[in-house]
Amino acid sequence: MPQPPPRRPSPRRPSGAGVPAPATAAPLSRCLPFPVSVSLSLSVCLSLPLLLAPAPAAAAPPPTTPPPARLTVLRAPEASDCPDARALAAAVEVAMKRPALDPQSVDPSAPAYDIQIFRPEADYAAILQAGGLTRQISDPGPTCAGLAEALVITLAILLDSEAPSRPAPEPEPPATPLPDGNLSPRPVTPPVGSVQIRPAPAPAPPGLLATAPGSILPRPPAPAPPDKPWDLSLDLGAAQTLGLLTPFSWAFYAEASLRLPRVSFAAGALWLPSRTLDVPPGEVDVSLALATARACAAVAGRLDGPRLSACAQPMLGAFTGVGRGYNPDRQATVLWMGLGALLLGEGPIVGPLGWSARASVVAPLVTEELTIDRVEGPVGAQTLTVVSAFDPSPIGFLVGAGLRVSIP
Repeated sequence: MPQPPPRRPSPRRPSGAGVPAPATAAPLSRCLPFPVSVSLSLSVCLSLPLLLAPAPAAAAPPPTTPPPARLTVLRAPEASDCPDARALAAAVEVAMKRPALDPQSVDPSAPAYDIQIFRPEADYAAILQAGGLTRQISDPGPTCAGLAEALVITLAILLDSEAPSRPAPEPEPPATPLPDGNLSPRPVTPPVGSVQIRPAPAPAPPGLLATAPGSILPRPPAPAPPDKPWDLSLDLGAAQTLGLLTPFSWAFYAEASLRLPRVSFAAGALWLPSRTLDVPPGEVDVSLALATARACAAVAGRLDGPRLSACAQPMLGAFTGVGRGYNPDRQATVLWMGLGALLLGEGPIVGPLGWSARASVVAPLVTEELTIDRVEGPVGAQTLTVVSAFDPSPIGFLVGAGLRVSIP
């Protein structure tokens, strides 16, 4: 009886060691070829998904807020209505919704903002220095409100642009597996905000201001110094008059004045030397000496520079007439009073020395006519004739110039 062919043994598949690991995680039933290799297959199938899963991204650091910058505010006396450092810092905090300036900061590493507020004439102006740059702001308003608002806006813009918050970094890309089962290294990218070394720009020449690398702007002019609060001055000068004594007479004046930024007050003397009038049969010498006072309001200019003022000037003095060649010779002194309207110009020359020029119209208020009693005819039949020697004019004019010395 023929024997059945022997049964060919079926090849056995090795368990675990010779089977390549799948590229992606598979269900547990596909990873278990034989029940005897449960522990090995389970460990391979659970470890590969853990290795291939992307690493969790690091938490992004919160945006940082820069420390408050130092703020210094210097105000001229005439700009005392402008905000000080504390008030300006509070206004900027309201505008930016965060503390950005600290007037009491002593941190040398904090950025510094220095502000000088002054009034060149009728305007308000400020010089802002920050980070080596200088900015000049002015406002023609009658108060400091417009300049204060412009300073708050400018500071907020500078603080926002020069100290931005740090953005959150982008997440790193996941690692990719290689065919041999190892993980590829993540690509290295430079962090956001990394420092790049560049050659420093050439220094700005004198008189120019560097605002950014490669750009140079003219340095703004230095602000004019504020007006002095007051000064004392002495004026000496000469003038030509018309109608005060004779048709044309020289006059000399001296004044001591207190000058303020908008007004001035002075007291002095005006002297018209003796002039001779021919009144036959003799001569009459006439002279005028006056004490003067004036109050002026500045129309244009400033205390330390050229200035034009309009003044009221009362005068009080004595008019004197002396007759010669008469029988008898007589002398008379009468009261003289007048009121003048004066236009006064002043300006500096060098140091405390300055100039002054004036033109005035004078109206005599109290004066008298000067007469001569002339006796004519033979003895016993003489007649008396009254001759007018001086008849005052109803109006007079004065134009003069002189030197002024200011007392520091």
